[in-house]
Amino acid sequence: MNAFEKWLAGEELESREVPFLRRVMGEPDRNIAVADYYDRKVKLEQKEAAIQGLRGADRIKYRERNQDYVTMFGVLNSIERKLRKVRQMESQLRSRAALSPANAKEYAEALDVLEERKQKLYDQFNRLYDQRVGRTK
Repeated sequence: MNAFEKWLAGEELESREVPFLRRVMGEPDRNIAVADYYDRKVKLEQKEAAIQGLRGADRIKYRERNQDYVTMFGVLNSIERKLRKVRQMESQLRSRAALSPANAKEYAEALDVLEERKQKLYDQFNRLYDQRVGRTK
């Protein structure tokens, strides 16, 4: 039964069943954090490309107007490096998993840890972005 049907039937709804409420209450949702990360990554890459295309006074003005974003370039690069390392570890474990049952078990156990590590990186980036640039930008 979906949330709307529960509501119509007068049943109690949990906050996790109402995405908007969950977001307002600040409960984390992995998909939202990942989507926010990639949306913001694209925006930062566009800002950085725009800066690279400018010269002289125009470049200085653009950097000044977008200073909040500029401060996030290094953070993005750092988080991307860390994510790449986690993905490489995941790939190595996955390729070894087919070789033996023990490796497959190791992969299954490590997968949760690696996913949690990636989630923490997404959350860290989003938290810094919210502080420096703002939640709605």
